Amino acid sequence: MAEHETPYDKLKKANDDYHESVQEILLDGELDVATKVNFANHVRTVFANMVEADKVIEAHYAQGD
Repeated sequence: MAEHETPYDKLKKANDDYHESVQEILLDGELDVATKVNFANHVRTVFANMVEADKVIEAHYAQGD
């Protein structure tokens, strides 16, 4: 029987995929360092916001565990 995937599960997977993609971009040898630094600075803000957004809904979905 397949386990029911909650919206929170989908969000966590999307978050994992995003982190993986960011890592790949930062390792891209074709991008110059200044572009990588600029990108990383913006992504840091995105990650911080994602953590806070996760805290808002995590408790609700954790009740189903």
